[in-house]
Amino acid sequence: MKMGLRLFGIVLVLAAGGGYAEHAAHPDETVALPGLAEGATPLTVCYIPSGKFMMGSPLNEGYGYQDWHGPATFRERPRRETTITQGFWMGKHEVTSEQFAAFVKATDYVTSAEKAGESFSTEPLGMQEKIPGLTWRNPGIEQAGGNHPVVHVSHDDAKAFCGWLSRESGDQWMLPSEAQWEYACRAGTSTAFFWGDRAEAGKGYVNGCDSTLKARFPERLNHTSGMRFYSQFEFEDGYVHTSPVGSFSANGWGLHDMIGNVSEWCRDRYDAAYYTWRPAVDPLNDNEKADFRVVRNGSWVSGPTWSRAASRGGHHPAHSDDGIGFRVVRVSR
Repeated sequence: MKMGLRLFGIVLVLAAGGGYAEHAAHPDETVALPGLAEGATPLTVCYIPSGKFMMGSPLNEGYGYQDWHGPATFRERPRRETTITQGFWMGKHEVTSEQFAAFVKATDYVTSAEKAGESFSTEPLGMQEKIPGLTWRNPGIEQAGGNHPVVHVSHDDAKAFCGWLSRESGDQWMLPSEAQWEYACRAGTSTAFFWGDRAEAGKGYVNGCDSTLKARFPERLNHTSGMRFYSQFEFEDGYVHTSPVGSFSANGWGLHDMIGNVSEWCRDRYDAAYYTWRPAVDPLNDNEKADFRVVRNGSWVSGPTWSRAASRGGHHPAHSDDGIGFRVVRVSR
C-alpha cells in the first residue's frame, strides 16, 4: 500500500508507516568539528531511513539533451527498483570552506589542486579551462564568507576529509554511494526533481544556471560549445556563483542543495553503462577497471538537464573545479 504526503509543496510517495515517520523520529544531530571557527556553520546531519526507490530516469525524461556520449540520460537507464537496507546519516549541507579549513589546519593537508598548482574553472566561456593558482582558498568565483560550499576539491581530498572526521569522532564517515545519494535526494519522490517534474517550479529550491547568471554573462549562454549551457532555469535565484549553504529550501528529508549549488563526489567508481548490470540491493560500483569517480547533482552552472535527481557523471579522482564539492555520510550507529 502506498500513500502520498504533501510537505512544503513536495509530494512524497512513501510506504504506509515507513520512511517519513522513521526520519521524523530521528532529530538532526550536530557533529563537533575540532578547530571549527567560532560562529561557523556547524556540521549537521539528517537521518535517512532504509527503504526502496526507483533509481534512474524514465524514457520521457532528460529534455532531449545530447552530449558527446549521446542522449544525456542513456547512462541513467534502465530504471529499476533499488533497495537501501540500512539507514544512514547524511550532511544536511555540503561541506563548507570553514569546515574544510578546520580539517586542513588540523592536518596540514595539501589538496590536489594545490599540489598541481592549478584547477579547472567554468569561466570565461562556460567551458572548463585550467587556470593556474585556483584552489579552495582562491576559488576564482564569488564566495563571500566561509559558509559557501568548498570547491576545487578532488575526490581524493573529500576522502581525506572523511578519514580525518572518522579518526576524530570515532564514527565511520565516508562519501555517499551514488545509490544513497539519489535515494536521499529524492526523499520519497519519483519525479525528475524532488519538487516535481517541472523545472520552473524549482524557484526557491535550487541555485543553478538561471537568469541571474545569464544577466552577468549573456555571451556564455549563447556559446554553442559550452558544455552545460544548453538549458537554464527560467527564473532568478539571486546568485551568480555558489550560495551560502542552506540558502534554499530543503527537500522532504531536510537536506539542502541536493539539487544545485555544487555537484558532489560519491564513493562509487564511474561507469556510464553501470545501470545495465548494477545490483538491485545496496549497489556500489568498486570495479577497479573504472578510473573515474561518480559526481552527482547539478551545480550553480547547471541547467535543468544536469540538475535532475537521476543525472550522473564522472571525473578523475584528482580532478577539481569551481563547481564540485561534497557532503558526508555517517554509518548509522
